[in-house]
Order: sequence, then structure tokens, then C-alpha cells
Amino acid sequence: MTPRSMGLVALLASSGCALNDSQERFVRFDGYVVDKDQNLAFVSPIDDTQRPFAEAETHCTGLTLAGVTDWRLPTLEEITNIRDESAKTAEDPPYVDTEAFPSTPCGPFWTQGEFDSASHWVIDFCSESGGSLANAASGWVRCASELAASKADL
Repeated sequence: MTPRSMGLVALLASSGCALNDSQERFVRFDGYVVDKDQNLAFVSPIDDTQRPFAEAETHCTGLTLAGVTDWRLPTLEEITNIRDESAKTAEDPPYVDTEAFPSTPCGPFWTQGEFDSASHWVIDFCSESGGSLANAASGWVRCASELAASKADL
């Protein structure tokens, strides 16, 4: 385990939190959610600022939350995996677990995946698909951090 990733693991351990005691996939904390299936933490809720790609990346890498400093933009796979396909109804997006990810807005969420030199992959939790967005355009930001420990250690 790297020293920079110890922050979240140490915080969870010191709080007496045993993620394995919860049958839920997502476990909420103040300012972030742990996704036990992916061994990741996601910032939740997000702030209400859409940013161009470079600012989104800087926002995540400069973030300190719960003593953790290794926040980053999620991969396309990581952020797609928090979609809740069972929550889909024509009248009621977003398609995420709204208890774990309250106030998730509609619109593009940045990923670290480069589509081409001028754009990156994005996902919209209120539509059926993702796509690409020009780096200069504004999108939502949901930062992620790896737990860097196996679920059995938590």
C-alpha cells in the first residue's frame, strides 16, 4: 500500500468501520462513498461547478478529502459501473443509487479516458449512453480514489 493511499484506509479503520459488515454495495461517509465492488471511493455529493477538462483534472488532483490526497478523474469503466440500470424510468433520472449519490445532475461527467487529442470520454447519468466532449467544454466532476487495500482488509 502506498503512503498516499493510506489516508482513506486508515480513516476507515480508525472509525471502526468494517465495510464487510454492510450488505450494501455503496457505503456513505461524509463527503464520499465507498464502492465495495470496485474498491474505490467517489466524492459524493459533487460540487455544483461544471469545469473544462483541464480544470476538472486539476480539481481532483488538488483535492484533499478525509485526509486523502490521491483523488483523480475516474476511468470510463469505473464511472460507468456506478450506473444503476434498475433505476431507469423515463420520468425519473438520474440512473444511479440516489442514496449513495444524491443530487447527481444530468449532463456529461468527465473521465480520464482520452477520446482524441481534443476530447475525452464522458458519461451522462440521465441518458442511455456516454460519448465524447471537447476538452474546452464544461462537464461535471466526480473524483475517485483507489482504496489500495483488499475488501477483506477493511
